Amino acid sequence: MTEITSNSSQGSDDGDNSRQWQESAIEIRDGCKSYGRGKNKTQVLNHIDLTVPVGAIYGLLGPSGCGKTTLLSTLVNSLSLDHGSVLICGYKPGTVEAAVPGHRVGFMPQELALMPALTINETLQYFGRIHSLGKEKTKERSEFLLKFLDLPNGVRLISQLSGGQQRRVSFAVALLHEPELLILDEPTVGVDPLLRTNIWEHLNKVSRTTNATIIITTHYIEEARQATRVGLMRRGHLLAEASPQNLMQHFANPSLEDVFLELCLRDGDLDPSAKQNSGFEKETDIEMQPSDAVMTRRQSQASTALVVRLNSSGHHSMLQEPTILNHIKKPWTATSKREKFLSGARISALIVKNIINLTRNVMFLLLAFALPAIQTVLFCVTIGGTPKNLHVAVTNLDNGINFDNVIPKLNYSINIADAYLNELNDEIIIQDAFDTFDAGFGAVEDGDAWGLLYFPENFTVAQIFPDAYNVSERQIHVYMDNTNQQISYTILLQFFAALQRLVVDFASNNFTDVSIVSPLKIEDPVYGSTNPTFTEFMAPGVILTLSYFMAMSLTSVAFVIEKKEGLYNRALVAGVNNLEIMLAHLVTQLAVLIIQVAIILVFMFAVFNIPCEGSMSLVILLSLLQGLCGMTFGYFISVSVEDEMTAFQAAMGVFYPILLLSGIVWPVQGMPIGLQYISYALPQTYACDSIRAILYRGWNLTYFDVYFGFIVTIIWMAIHVSGAALVLTIKH
Repeated sequence: MTEITSNSSQGSDDGDNSRQWQESAIEIRDGCKSYGRGKNKTQVLNHIDLTVPVGAIYGLLGPSGCGKTTLLSTLVNSLSLDHGSVLICGYKPGTVEAAVPGHRVGFMPQELALMPALTINETLQYFGRIHSLGKEKTKERSEFLLKFLDLPNGVRLISQLSGGQQRRVSFAVALLHEPELLILDEPTVGVDPLLRTNIWEHLNKVSRTTNATIIITTHYIEEARQATRVGLMRRGHLLAEASPQNLMQHFANPSLEDVFLELCLRDGDLDPSAKQNSGFEKETDIEMQPSDAVMTRRQSQASTALVVRLNSSGHHSMLQEPTILNHIKKPWTATSKREKFLSGARISALIVKNIINLTRNVMFLLLAFALPAIQTVLFCVTIGGTPKNLHVAVTNLDNGINFDNVIPKLNYSINIADAYLNELNDEIIIQDAFDTFDAGFGAVEDGDAWGLLYFPENFTVAQIFPDAYNVSERQIHVYMDNTNQQISYTILLQFFAALQRLVVDFASNNFTDVSIVSPLKIEDPVYGSTNPTFTEFMAPGVILTLSYFMAMSLTSVAFVIEKKEGLYNRALVAGVNNLEIMLAHLVTQLAVLIIQVAIILVFMFAVFNIPCEGSMSLVILLSLLQGLCGMTFGYFISVSVEDEMTAFQAAMGVFYPILLLSGIVWPVQGMPIGLQYISYALPQTYACDSIRAILYRGWNLTYFDVYFGFIVTIIWMAIHVSGAALVLTIKH
């Protein structure tokens, strides 16, 4: 083993080299993380050992895809290691003592993680409320950061800023509450060199004057020489962990980029010509090949030493031992501030943010309020109406009867076929006369008529003298096109209604001494109207469906967009929990839902006069509960998928099964037994029966059919929330 000792001390570029780290702010031991399974499994972090002292500026360097962002995600508890441990000032992330996620950490992710509809001031106020800074402190810090980061007027929308300005706002959010731990993922990307210099000067000042520990990733290797310590990563391995000065001194090279290349050359990953042909400049991305080289850290009471030795695989490793220094810095103690599980300040911040985002999206609000009205009007106008102008072919060969030939001087003739045709409703049935049976039948075959009425030649005579004729001559022969069931039922209903009127009229007008009494008398209905319509049957389900799916689509898309933009994860790192996020969305969307339900009910009951025999309050309450149930289902979708298209497909995928199986379009009793069990397990089936009982029977909550619909809706809300929590736990 060859040992090379360097007596130079590590320090920052201002000459303050007198520090002794009493304890570690961050420790990762044997950290492993992989994605995928089986053949697709990719090792992202491979037995990482990393130590960040309290008050240090730690530069984490490496090419894209080497695991830097994954490593930072484990620090803020967004991801968990498959193996190994992470400690924040001696405590696991996610614990009360670590306060990470929470007030202790300031996080700037690689993505912007900002709400485009908010202004700069509103963005800073939002995070100020989350961290409970207070109005005066938030205002003071905002004014400083706007000036320091050379940001435009605070009333400018985030969407109106350039890419570089948006990055600076994201950086300002991380600095706002002056955290003890600052984690910055590529903060200087898209920033001009002068501002980059100012940022590093500010970070060094923060490090010198406070206990703040800073971890920063960057593609610009040379700027990382201003860090207290750097960690060089390659394909999930930590190549080296040392101060930039010690690294450059050990390799006798004034360029930190060249040191990185030298490490790769020593491990045999690069051809010697790669150093000359790499095309590296001072501000460029790292392009490296994999290496098994590892540098670890060992503390002792000796002078700083760089120990170079061969490990069992023949690769080099470096052990850095910190120097005994004179200046003692106050250690970073565990937090005594216990975060509330549900914070009114955080929930109010989320609600204000959601309201601002909603009110700034005018087109979204117009669609949110216009679509329920349009859909309700379309349903009431198009569904349940009686079909009209239905063409029916008629071949009437009936000759009728002249009673003068039977009873002299009676001078009376009748034609029952003509009398029957006169009874047909001419608004619904349009009669097309044909001379022959084949012509009438052909009209049905060609699609010109929905059916054929055929009257034999002796039809009237056969009714008067039934014993003299066979049954076929006494009947009206009907040939229907049954490809449209609803039209067929409408036409057949008109045929039977006309026949009933004919019998009564014939008896009273032609044979006054004949009294015909129908054996079946339809009395007034116990519930419902005398002539119920399909509109009345479907209306309860349509009310609930619109409430459910409109709310579901709003919530699922809103969460997915926040997740995609990174704002969701950033809020979690700031200490907001999923329950608070969900409650804030529910409160915000509830205002939209109330207006949507009001629009639906006004059109249903005030405009189109759908009957309501029971309590309108129960109808409104159940509609709102179904909307909340849809919101929680949207929340479940949003935490389960990663993009808007998948969320949209999931929403559309459940729309038709619920619509068809919940007894909204067709009675559940008309389904196969197996599907009936599935139907009654859905969130809207019992609710639909419940609202139908309220509307048409006038029942209240004392009836099982009513209150059970409310109970099932609440149970499904709990299932959705529990399922979302389980998905988040598994993903985490």
